[in-house]
Amino acid sequence: MSYRIICPGAWAKSLTKGSVPEFGHVAHALVVLFTLTNIDVLLARVFLSEADSGEYSVGVLLAKIAFFLPNAIIIVLFPKMTSGDNRRAVFIATGLTACMGLGITLFSLLFGSFVIRILGGSQYIDLGLGSSAWRFALEGSAFALVQVLLYARLAAQDRRAVVLVWAGLIALVTSVSLWFHNSVEEIVTTVVVISLVLTVIGLLLDRRSSISGTVMEPIEIAE
Repeated sequence: MSYRIICPGAWAKSLTKGSVPEFGHVAHALVVLFTLTNIDVLLARVFLSEADSGEYSVGVLLAKIAFFLPNAIIIVLFPKMTSGDNRRAVFIATGLTACMGLGITLFSLLFGSFVIRILGGSQYIDLGLGSSAWRFALEGSAFALVQVLLYARLAAQDRRAVVLVWAGLIALVTSVSLWFHNSVEEIVTTVVVISLVLTVIGLLLDRRSSISGTVMEPIEIAE
């Protein structure tokens, strides 16, 4: 069902009433994920000065690169995640996304000033953003893993996954609003911590599901 919803061409001729609730659930999950991965920019604008907010926006460009680069992995492997034996597809998608994220983060750690110069200009290097580039790269990489794991649970028709994303969103807004909003480093570090916690919990839940032996029936694809 999830495959039909996220890949409209597969079900355009065979949409049934039973698809509507599933479509609503998938749309809801993706909207919450979109909010989670973008709310930090709004929080930075609210709590930081204009200069620091601009600095944060440049760093977020790197986070978005790290977040969107692995999307091709999901596009290729999501149909396999909907099969009866989806463990291999989830393992490959998670591993490839993690490796790509580590590579981007390591590159940003070693050549942070170079990356920031390309994204925002040399003036942001003078502000010290280069030393924080790896944090933004790690943020985007962790969110990319969260996205992979969310898609894996959607493919398995597990409605509990969106609850975890909601919890992360609430924790992020609360933490930044009440405590960690005095600098660029505080906000991005908070986002990194929450995204990594979500990743670990998501991996544990996925592992627990596989150990429990819950295997979904293969999804029929409309011709």
